[in-house]
Amino acid sequence: MGRPGIGSASAARRAGGPKGFEEFVAARGPRLLRIAWLLPPSAPCEPSPTPR
Repeated sequence: MGRPGIGSASAARRAGGPKGFEEFVAARGPRLLRIAWLLPPSAPCEPSPTPR
C-alpha cells in the first residue's frame, strides 16, 4: 500500500481495458516502480506518527 501509480494504473485499465493497461505499464511501469521503491513506505495521505 502507499505506492503511487496504482490508482493511475487502475484508471488506465478502466479506461482502455487490459490492452490499455499493458501499454500503460510498458510505458510508465518501470519508472513508477522505481519511484515507488525510492519513496518511503508510508502513504502521503496518512499522517506520519513522527513529526518532521
